[in-house]
Amino acid sequence: MKTITLLIFALISFAFLPVENVQLMDCSKFRKGIFYYRGEADAELYRIERNDSIQKETLLSTGDYVTLKLNWVGDCEYKLAFISQHIYKNDSVSTQFQGMVLTNKIVKVTGDSCYLESRFDNQPDMVFKGVLYLAE
Repeated sequence: MKTITLLIFALISFAFLPVENVQLMDCSKFRKGIFYYRGEADAELYRIERNDSIQKETLLSTGDYVTLKLNWVGDCEYKLAFISQHIYKNDSVSTQFQGMVLTNKIVKVTGDSCYLESRFDNQPDMVFKGVLYLAE
């Protein structure tokens, strides 16, 4: 009887512990459409156009753009692979990055924006963080 009482007490105690990062997020509004992106390490603003399988990223200060293959691998996670680029100025996607796949995770959704963490699959320690905003 004492064991059952302790077991019940333990289960009730664990039920009230805070659970971190187990928040269910609705990332569906970030799957298709037009967005703006600003990275933490880069002050530049990008315009993102996204459909089922293609993402086009335009650097607003120059008009340069990159076209990427988009593959959703989870509700809040997708991969991007380089397809092509159109450069007006001296900015371009380095040849070494053109063959890499970038995995992007939506880690937080707040209203009409989401926070992203991105990593190249072959360089998981290099993390890029930024915010994606729905265009109005």
